[in-house]
Amino acid sequence: METRELRETDEYKQLSFQGKLKRMIAEYGVTVVVVHMTSCLSQLGISFFAVYMGLDIAGCLKSIGINSSLLDSQMASGAAWSFAIAYIAYKILFPLRFGITLTVTPVLVKFLRRRGFIKPP
Repeated sequence: METRELRETDEYKQLSFQGKLKRMIAEYGVTVVVVHMTSCLSQLGISFFAVYMGLDIAGCLKSIGINSSLLDSQMASGAAWSFAIAYIAYKILFPLRFGITLTVTPVLVKFLRRRGFIKPP
């Protein structure tokens, strides 16, 4: 069954994030894991770099309703606090990462199969 057809079924629409990811792993194998891990690591790195360089992610998180004394941008002056705030932002952005994984993987697999890097099913 082709992915586009798979995504349109009612059964697929009712799956949770984990169910969709398991189905993608069954269909695309290790490629989906590599795409997801690349997305995770790059998003965490970008978040950390942004916080460390002075972007007020704590203020952004507060504006969407996350109130915590740990998110006070004046407290987060060291690298450890910057990483903590970046990690919170990383966790909040999970739906974005998951969407990237679901969108990019089929395109990448199709490209790699055309080039002969991955065997067709």
